[in-house]
Amino acid sequence: MTTIITRLYPDVTAAQAVVAALTGSGHSASTIDVITREGPASAADRMRAARVPSASVAAYAPAVAEGRALLVVRAPFAPVGTARHAIKTVNRYPALSVGLEDEDVYIREDPKVQTSGKILS
Repeated sequence: MTTIITRLYPDVTAAQAVVAALTGSGHSASTIDVITREGPASAADRMRAARVPSASVAAYAPAVAEGRALLVVRAPFAPVGTARHAIKTVNRYPALSVGLEDEDVYIREDPKVQTSGKILS
């Protein structure tokens, strides 16, 4: 199971502070995206590529178009505790609300054998 964790921040600097906290505590930078209005494709397309659900894309897109920064973390099932730790970390930083009921979405997937049985320290 992968957890897609999204939070909206006022600007890139605020989002990058959260990225630094996540990577500094062992999360892989390859599972983290900061989406802004600038980029090679539309912000909505980049959100979908980062596996953000369609309803969330619709809620976040107007705010990103206004200059806000969307943090997307794809927390895999293994190592055990990755999603919980990422959620605790992002919740320490004040985020903007777009009215979504749940910003943490679970996607069922089969675990990868090479990472199963490991625990994030």
